[in-house]
Amino acid sequence: MAGKSKGILRLLTVVSIVATLGVYAVIVASSYTMATSFAQNAMGLTAFQVSGDPSTGITLTLPITVRNPGLLEISITLDVKVLSVGGEVIAEDINSKRIPPGSSHALSVSLFVPPDKVEDLAGVRIFFECRTLFDLVGISLSAEVGGEGPPPGP
Repeated sequence: MAGKSKGILRLLTVVSIVATLGVYAVIVASSYTMATSFAQNAMGLTAFQVSGDPSTGITLTLPITVRNPGLLEISITLDVKVLSVGGEVIAEDINSKRIPPGSSHALSVSLFVPPDKVEDLAGVRIFFECRTLFDLVGISLSAEVGGEGPPPGP
């Protein structure tokens, strides 16, 4: 009976070690994926394209090419809001994509500011999120850029 107990104890020890190593491997893979993907993609959040005329309304577009150099699939969410002088949301657009490892995809948000709100335009709030491991692990960035009056034309 003692021999059988030792065998079961050894088996449980081996299973415990394998499970622990598996957890460490998942942590390393998700950390690497998050760090490389977030760092690469957050840099692309700077180039707004402005089109239209203040008398007919303007459109702000933020296109980025999202890359996943990591080991696991990522989910990217981009939420952009145009704010008024009083902090109210004038326009908002949200877009998200799932990107397999080693791939890249275009992601874009487009916001229309009506002509009666162009003069009230005061800033932009950007929320960027990158998640991996079945959306269990993630990191996000939120930034608000303010200014005086409407953005410069095309």
